[in-house]
Amino acid sequence: LLLLLLPFAGFTQTFRTVESGNFVTTQAKDNLGNLYAAKYNSASTKYDIVRYNQGATSSGVIYAGLNLDSYDYPWGIAIDSHEIVLVAAS
Repeated sequence: LLLLLLPFAGFTQTFRTVESGNFVTTQAKDNLGNLYAAKYNSASTKYDIVRYNQGATSSGVIYAGLNLDSYDYPWGIAIDSHEIVLVAAS
């Protein structure tokens, strides 16, 4: 069994913390390695769609003002092949 699994030893996942201390409800990644997320903005009490460029530790807001629902976080993010960000919201 060890000899069968040995070729897969190089396929490990790496983890990185892009930002801490914020409430994130959904995430997506494009084919360039950029991360997208819905992140709570305490100044406006709404959520923003933010983008983390690959290797960056700070985010840039690409859409602001998603309303907070008191019982649900109904957002989803998808990125198409042309790097267009699609957001599903209720």
